[in-house]
Amino acid sequence: MLQTFSSKIEEALPQLLAARLVQHFEEIGPGLSEAQYGFRAGRSTVDALDALKTRTTEAVARGQVVLAVSFDVAKAFNSLPFETIWEALRYHGVPTYLRSLLEAYFQDIEVLWAMSQWSIRGWSGVR
Repeated sequence: MLQTFSSKIEEALPQLLAARLVQHFEEIGPGLSEAQYGFRAGRSTVDALDALKTRTTEAVARGQVVLAVSFDVAKAFNSLPFETIWEALRYHGVPTYLRSLLEAYFQDIEVLWAMSQWSIRGWSGVR
């Protein structure tokens, strides 16, 4: 039973942390771009593609030329030093308790992407 409870906390914690960060940025600032679809309630990759399709269709209808550029951001998360992230969170006034939770969560973990699934190694529940 305790193991099940711990695994449920481990499963829910990333979503709770992300939700609290989004809430802070939306309420306190700096705000989130309307063009951002990741980590936004009610927005998905499909919504982003639909917005792109709408914009390009409208531009072509006006006789404009449309160019699309795609970036592969694989491993972008792992390439940004955590100290840079912590400094940005301090700069934007993220509360100390939330920064501490995030730092504890990301301490001694390795984030992997393999075969279209995320894997987090090294985190063993609430510290």
